[in-house]
Amino acid sequence: MLLQRWVVPQLLASFLLLGLISGNAVAGPFYFVTDLGTLPGDNESWATAINNNGDVVGTSANAGPGNSFSSRPFIYSGGQLSAIGNLSGSANAINDQGQVAGTVTSSSGSHGFVDDHGTITRYEQTNPQLGNTQGINNSGQVVGNLDGGITIVGQTQAFMLNGGHVQTLQPPGSFGTTATAVNASGQVVGMMNNQGFDFGLGHAYLETNGSFRDLGTLGGMYSKALAINASGQVVGEASILANNAFHAFVFSNGAMHDLGTLGGTTSWATGINASGEIVGDSQTGQIGVQHPFLYSNGSMADLNSLISSKAGLTLTGASGINDVGQIVGMGIDAEGNQHAILLTPSSMVPTLGAPSPVPEPSTLAFFGLVAAVAGVRWLRRGNSFMESPRS
Repeated sequence: MLLQRWVVPQLLASFLLLGLISGNAVAGPFYFVTDLGTLPGDNESWATAINNNGDVVGTSANAGPGNSFSSRPFIYSGGQLSAIGNLSGSANAINDQGQVAGTVTSSSGSHGFVDDHGTITRYEQTNPQLGNTQGINNSGQVVGNLDGGITIVGQTQAFMLNGGHVQTLQPPGSFGTTATAVNASGQVVGMMNNQGFDFGLGHAYLETNGSFRDLGTLGGMYSKALAINASGQVVGEASILANNAFHAFVFSNGAMHDLGTLGGTTSWATGINASGEIVGDSQTGQIGVQHPFLYSNGSMADLNSLISSKAGLTLTGASGINDVGQIVGMGIDAEGNQHAILLTPSSMVPTLGAPSPVPEPSTLAFFGLVAAVAGVRWLRRGNSFMESPRS
């Protein structure tokens, strides 16, 4: 009896101390990290896009000695990494139906392709030739950039492929356009050059039913849109007036907003989901170091601070985010290997059947506080639930 009256309060005090110490740590989302590896025979990979089912596409490559380099598009689905057909090139986008858009490289150049569950359509023999495909929505509309038939050197022209019909996307007076993404409503984003042949003077645009909106810049002379969500919010990169560096932006409610950086001079946003969560990359305050970020609720966070140190990876890039918050990109392991990675919010891990992540300090603090409160209530009740029945 005397022993339990001493031991239990000591245990409760320990839990309380653990809660107080852990509570000083920075709280935030925790992500479970999946290293997607590479296709057989390759030594590096990177992910480019993810759909709302958690299917990931990207590129697996073999960087050999000298200038030797080869790459293949991949899809990661159901826990398996697989090559897309027998293609050389890259996978750039995937919709919720599992249709993939990308670029295939051959002796005749680079051309677009679409993979519909193993049925691959290549566009190198079409007229006009589709140079690459950059985006695909759930209706199967594809956007990208034409190849061939361009009379001005360096000029490009965006297109939309809709039901087999190719529509060029170029507003009057523009010297060239590129298309990078399309949303569920068929709105297209990219860059248009209406200031001369130098694409360093191009501006981000939003195209809706044939009408082009110049999204402007952050004070400099250049901007480019890289992604769009279902609500028409657009993200990308734009130059600032101060030093002509560029910052990540979001265009929302009719205005372009500077998202800042992780301490460096340059950043760019690559993806946005339906909730307005944004991912991208930024230079840090350390020269030559680039980290991926998550921008949410008005704040930018280094994704490396939101994963467990036990993951054994340093995240170096983020390229997309789906509507449930899963993020794809790339990371480097302790041996210097660059691999495609998938980040899954910890709240989703049990439903995915993945190993549970190590609890964050904020979680430990919560359990410590619960234990402390329970202890106080136990002491106030006269310790009755631990004592032997009285005779």
